[in-house]
Amino acid sequence: MSRDEEPFVLRRARAPDKEVVLQSCQCTPESGDYVPLVWDEWLTDGQGALLVATAAERPVGVAKVSMLTPAEAWLQRLHVLPGTVSGV
Repeated sequence: MSRDEEPFVLRRARAPDKEVVLQSCQCTPESGDYVPLVWDEWLTDGQGALLVATAAERPVGVAKVSMLTPAEAWLQRLHVLPGTVSGV
């Protein structure tokens, strides 16, 4: 099975995911990325979820969803880690 055919798994982020995700943040424009500043807060946010997409158990994407109200969500972040998914 090639990497393109591997299923993605979406799960809550875990503390060990931080290193891989933050390494990808170094690829952002010169203005930098705010994720290193908020990762720990997002990881423990009780009003939302920090999610990681994995392929072969390795993080390939990250998303942060925050609940503004019980019926309204905000997708604060959606990021595919460079070089982890073919064609991206």
